[in-house]
Amino acid sequence: MTTTMTGYAHSCPLCASKLEPVFSAKDYRRSSDPKIWEVVWCDQCQYGKVANDMTPEEVARFYQVEYYTHHSGDLPVAPKSILDRIRIHLAWRFDYGTDLSPAELIAPGKLCDIGCGNGGNLRKFKEAGFQVVGVEPDDEARKIAGEIATVYAGTGESLPDSLQGGFDYVLLSHVLEHTISPETALANAHKLLKSYGVLVVEVPNNEALGFRMFAELWPWTDVPRHIHYFTEASLRKMLEAAGFHVSHVHHVGYTRQFRNEWIADQKKIWAQIGAPDKAEPNFSLRAWWLLVNTFMSAKSRKYDSLRIHAVRVGG
Repeated sequence: MTTTMTGYAHSCPLCASKLEPVFSAKDYRRSSDPKIWEVVWCDQCQYGKVANDMTPEEVARFYQVEYYTHHSGDLPVAPKSILDRIRIHLAWRFDYGTDLSPAELIAPGKLCDIGCGNGGNLRKFKEAGFQVVGVEPDDEARKIAGEIATVYAGTGESLPDSLQGGFDYVLLSHVLEHTISPETALANAHKLLKSYGVLVVEVPNNEALGFRMFAELWPWTDVPRHIHYFTEASLRKMLEAAGFHVSHVHHVGYTRQFRNEWIADQKKIWAQIGAPDKAEPNFSLRAWWLLVNTFMSAKSRKYDSLRIHAVRVGG
């Protein structure tokens, strides 16, 4: 739960300004772990990160839990009341975002999906005629994805030596926020791509009102698996510094913020990290408040995720 933090003096990697504390939380997926994770923010760059230093071995342990990449199919859907149905339908009527699709790319080609998880995107692009390979650090997820395509063990920062370059496309879908060093992951993606190849990056949109409203109780915050917190401005800045030119920006993920599954996740987070002396918030009522305040908002405040296409430039 939110606490006052002191003593953090690291600077923003994008502008060198001092990072200021915004909230702290335990890992709700590992409730027996008492460690507190501090999140700090740069107002100038609109970028945040977990302040604590981490090792690759420690990060690997964060995923030794029940995690969505450990399943090949969808989990059961919670039943909906009439009010639930109305809320979800209203959100759907004002949802203009589109999920990642092969149709976004010019033509089928060689694609490397870094952090491919259980292979959902590998399957999608393979069926559309792309030549696909994946990279995934999690043994359980890699086993599932390996039934679809060749999947190497590795991370965005540490690619396998056997993975050669020359790709038309590299995909980092909800991966960059998990890396210890996103700068290294982007540099590696740059090396994998052909000249003028396209990098597709999707991350949680931490400019969204949902993040600002719920902080550590927002499911896309997911401390400490999510180490970095991006907005369009900060992601653009990091991509340009890595030798990419941004060509397209998509905002996606609106309706799901009002589904019962999302609300159930918020309740689960509260149950693990909420203040014991306070009553659980009415998350269903707050979802209605969020809907009323976002359905006609700017994309940056409305959608929970941000997807950018960036062209590789330079040598």
